[in-house]
Amino acid sequence: MGGHGALATLALSVRMPCVSAKRKTLQPKRTVTSRGNALVDIRTGQRFPLKSSGVQVVGNSRAADICLSDETLSALHCDIRATSSGHQITEKCARNQIVVNGVMVQTAQLKVGDKISLGSKTLQVMSGQELTQPKTQLIGSSRAMQEVARLITHAASSHCSVLILGETGSGKELVAQSIHALSKRKHAPFVPVNCGALPEALVASELFGAEKGSFTGASSHRTGLFQQSNKGTIFLDELGEMPIHLQPYLLRVLETGVVRPVGSTLGKKIDFRVIAATNKIPTEDSFSSIREDLFYRVGTFIIKVPPLRHRLEDIEELAEHFLRANEHHYGKCWFSPHAMSRMKQALWPGNVRELRGNIIRAMAMEGPGELSMKFIWTNATHQNDSLSTIQKMIRDRMTQALHENNWNMRAAAKSIGMPSSTFADRAKRFCITRPNQ
Repeated sequence: MGGHGALATLALSVRMPCVSAKRKTLQPKRTVTSRGNALVDIRTGQRFPLKSSGVQVVGNSRAADICLSDETLSALHCDIRATSSGHQITEKCARNQIVVNGVMVQTAQLKVGDKISLGSKTLQVMSGQELTQPKTQLIGSSRAMQEVARLITHAASSHCSVLILGETGSGKELVAQSIHALSKRKHAPFVPVNCGALPEALVASELFGAEKGSFTGASSHRTGLFQQSNKGTIFLDELGEMPIHLQPYLLRVLETGVVRPVGSTLGKKIDFRVIAATNKIPTEDSFSSIREDLFYRVGTFIIKVPPLRHRLEDIEELAEHFLRANEHHYGKCWFSPHAMSRMKQALWPGNVRELRGNIIRAMAMEGPGELSMKFIWTNATHQNDSLSTIQKMIRDRMTQALHENNWNMRAAAKSIGMPSSTFADRAKRFCITRPNQ
């Protein structure tokens, strides 16, 4: 017995300093009921219900109650025990790492919203109410996107018009689609209209329809986009691109709900909901290219979509989504830790659309396998955020030339017809640097 006691004392003396230096015990900030809670894989959406009593073992073994397909985990990695205040997670042994909300722990009381990292898996504790709520089509769990999701839910439950404000490529149409999909009109048409692409001479006939023979070329009756959206939603994208002298016609329809086709003397009452979007955000001093009365008419409910540079914590989640969505074309790919770190530091002036295009390019050129920064052509940093559109185009062309010429500056300058000295000066001013491979 004495020998066993000495060994136990020795084991404790070896392990405890390491644990106290790296691991903590997290106490609950609030009492949360565990009824209906579940762990959700934030990358795949897979759900693992948490029991209201007893212990569940987590690991990569089929014998585990919660089996995770991850070779970096132990067969029986940790326990999750139901308690009076929720659930408690505890490691099986000192080698099995558990990270809760970015902190390595030995044991922790879990609450709704906590993120648990086990190996390469990231799980989130979600309540039964959250699991049964309809989901938006947006990707991102940042606080900014959670607020957008909250506003979408409120907008979907109402019948008022909605104006979505945001930069190009930030996901305004996805917001509109989510509002429609969560509303009572979800089984009726969703009709997107690019206001900037409508020919000025045909705006009225495109939106409101036209009778046969009402103008040259009108060889048959034409049903307008507003009529096509009857019982559903019409989405007026880039409303600020519509010529301002044509906006009064739109205002009249939005106020009365009556559509009169070109060449007709009779109007028709249409049941539609309007959602509009613009990247020309009005200020206190100017309504930009949108008439003030039209702005107030469509802006009953306003949702501002944040640019990607204001939610850089969503980069990894977005990247994982685009990688999975395109792996059937290019094979399974993933980013190196260095590449992911660099992507999180960029400003992405083209927002999510730019990120998606860069990821698909990298998959096409380097996939399958690990992806580097070689084909991620974004060098926008906080130092050059004020570049004009033309300067950004020049910067991107220079970066592309460098990639094509193995980062030989003289060859890159020659390939685009730019003097080497000018190329070097601009590369320094635009903060163009060679990514580490």
